[in-house]
Amino acid sequence: MNKLQLTSQFKKDLKRYKHKAAVLDKLEAILKLLATGAPIPESNRPHLLTGNYKGYMGVTWKTIRCLYGMIKT
Repeated sequence: MNKLQLTSQFKKDLKRYKHKAAVLDKLEAILKLLATGAPIPESNRPHLLTGNYKGYMGVTWKTIRCLYGMIKT
């Protein structure tokens, strides 16, 4: 099981959607995939990060544009 590290931007984006259960359910499913190491669907645009986050993987979800759940690869 991978350890998720949530950025400040992720937390801010999460606050924006805290009252939308449907959005949070989809988000929870994506985070479970990240945590278990299961393949991430291409619709979530998985990508390796660079710079200070080199060695981490980011996942962008189209409803929350600046949302990154990161795991050490």
